[in-house]
Amino acid sequence: MALKIVKSSEPIKVNSICVMVYGQPGAGKTSLSFTAESPLLLDFDRGAYRSQFRKDSVQIDTWKDVSDISASDLDGYKTVVVDTVGRLLDVLAVHIVSDNPNMRGYGGALSLQGYGALKSAYAGWLKTLLSYGKDVILIAHDKEEKSGDDLIVRPDIQGGSYGEVFKRADGVAYLHKYGKATVLDFSPTDKWVGKNAAKFDTLTVPDFTKDALYMGGVIGKIKDALNSMSEEQVKTMAIVEDWRAKLTDIHGEAADVEINNAVKECASIGGPALAQVRKLITDRAEALGLKYEGEKGKGKFVKQAA
Repeated sequence: MALKIVKSSEPIKVNSICVMVYGQPGAGKTSLSFTAESPLLLDFDRGAYRSQFRKDSVQIDTWKDVSDISASDLDGYKTVVVDTVGRLLDVLAVHIVSDNPNMRGYGGALSLQGYGALKSAYAGWLKTLLSYGKDVILIAHDKEEKSGDDLIVRPDIQGGSYGEVFKRADGVAYLHKYGKATVLDFSPTDKWVGKNAAKFDTLTVPDFTKDALYMGGVIGKIKDALNSMSEEQVKTMAIVEDWRAKLTDIHGEAADVEINNAVKECASIGGPALAQVRKLITDRAEALGLKYEGEKGKGKFVKQAA
């Protein structure tokens, strides 16, 4: 059979996507997810009862409750909601150690090999849901982390799994209060992380009794944005967003070493993403108080004397 080649100038049809929404407890994350199209909640946190707009849900105790989820299980549903993705990873980690005690590391946490197994199992499970043609909403609590001298809000996801979850999300939004309004912000800032393929302005969340399909509309607009992009544009965006997430993890005493390693690593990127990633690295270095010294292309970022 002849290969069906998609030219780089042609759009790639995106039928199902993964979106992550994070915020403080009580911000309305679960209620927001219930305004997606035909949602089914996988309730790892067992908090569905608190939502005033509750839809169908599955109470999750162990990973085996969802590990073999089939297309027929999801008949009649268009969106799968995971509440929360942090708790999902905890449950999955317990399952991995139970199956293979050698995956347990120091202090009961996963070993390096265990984290590799966790990432692989999560990625495979998510890919399966998307292959069924279902949109996926990942709900996460927020947490503040030190980033240089500043604090940045990000999803509360354990250890090395954060990068994997962020990378595989097509949109990441921070749900929070702004005055008396509740807003959904997909744009990354110096105060919180995000991923904004649709280039949304800050969205004011409506009264769900007046707009019961609000999140379904948001997801539809993200798909429209992705479907308007060429293959090359999609790849470029993914590379840039992955690097943006990676760079937020650089801070502390070894920040100069990590930044200079990032400079060397990014040289292999090539294409239109390279200039954007270099700009991200420079901005991150400046935020950390580092200064570039030496000839362009041959110098390095160094700490400044106090």
